[in-house]
Amino acid sequence: MALIRRPQRPDAGWLSRWSFEINSLSMTASVGIAGLLGVAYWAIAARLMSAEQVGQASAIISTMVTLGTIANLSLGPMLERFLPISGRRAGGYLVKAQLITAGFAVLLGVGFCLVGPVEDMFSEPWQPPVFVGFVVVQAAFALQDNVLTSLGVARWAAVKNTGHAALKIVTLLLVVVAAGGFALAASWGVVSGLAVVGGLVVGQTRRPRLTAEFRDDLPPHRELWSYFASNYGIVVIASVPGLVIPLLVLSQRGAEQTAHFNLSWVLVAAFFTVLGAVVGPFVAEAAARPDEVLSLLRRFVRLVVPIAVAGGLFLAFLAPWLLHLVGKDYGTESVPLLRAMGLTVTLTAFTACYTVLAKVERKLALLVWVQVGSAILLVGLTALWVEPLGLAGIGLAYLVVQVLSCLVMVGPLIGSVRRFRAEAAARTEEPLEGSRQ
Repeated sequence: MALIRRPQRPDAGWLSRWSFEINSLSMTASVGIAGLLGVAYWAIAARLMSAEQVGQASAIISTMVTLGTIANLSLGPMLERFLPISGRRAGGYLVKAQLITAGFAVLLGVGFCLVGPVEDMFSEPWQPPVFVGFVVVQAAFALQDNVLTSLGVARWAAVKNTGHAALKIVTLLLVVVAAGGFALAASWGVVSGLAVVGGLVVGQTRRPRLTAEFRDDLPPHRELWSYFASNYGIVVIASVPGLVIPLLVLSQRGAEQTAHFNLSWVLVAAFFTVLGAVVGPFVAEAAARPDEVLSLLRRFVRLVVPIAVAGGLFLAFLAPWLLHLVGKDYGTESVPLLRAMGLTVTLTAFTACYTVLAKVERKLALLVWVQVGSAILLVGLTALWVEPLGLAGIGLAYLVVQVLSCLVMVGPLIGSVRRFRAEAAARTEEPLEGSRQ
């Protein structure tokens, strides 16, 4: 489907011209800082608490974060793609998205407490209801990144995330005396709640001026629902391994191995998040400036490739040394996982390029099927390999799936670039044809 064209508003200065780079680099820097602070957070926890307590806390935190992500119902990516072309209806859409997300988070949290392994995660009857509240908080926390990105001020989301990472360490030191895994998870949830309040203040302050500049170019409702369904499928399916794999490690390898996996995965997830952080600003910019997609794509590649390569080298060579500083067992157990994930993160730059173009073109069917196959294969290979191979089995599973994803996407990526080039060439020829007449 061809992109919707519309007149572009006059350039508002250097901040507008370089908004993609400013927002993307701000998000990238915040993720990097948050990742380092996250390592410090879990390193301090590992020093001050037992491996079993850290393992319990990491299982609770990963579950509430994953459920919060699922509760977003893919509304965050929807806002990034369509809010810039929703005109004065933008404010109403933002309120509805936040209310829907909160309600669904409650349902997911309660459902998990009814059918999940609560006996392994909670020790007191009052803890599951509190956990449900934290799922709601995490849902709001995750959605705010998309809201601020869609408003063109992702740099404020970067400030929120950096503050959240720093304040978590302070609360960790305060709850150590409680000497419990749930206390550690609860401190995480409280800090997330404070960050949500700050993000709401920023969003409400910036929204009226920014949304007044939006133009109403929304596609038909049928296409919106199709995009929503596809995006939600991608988000939910991609979240499944994050929910299941830590529980597989906990059940098959025990709480101590879960602690080793969690500390390593903080580093891995940081680079996945960094790569994902530049996707939102690209989609929002491309939606607002559809005639500049190829130019934005070149700028995107210049950002994402160095990040992916640097991330791969860091995970393969520097991350194991850092974990040795936390404890000899942490570094030794995690080396095979980190080496495999270094290669995986590097290859993710390729799939990120196809992902942003698919979102701009609103053609998500292939992404849905790739996510379905990836999730099934990841969980299946992890279940087969984690017991005999340990954490190395998880890294190998991710690497195999990433290589297969690249092979599937290479043809469609070339096709997308060719379509955008053809559209750009057609736009260039239009004035010439008119002058000949």
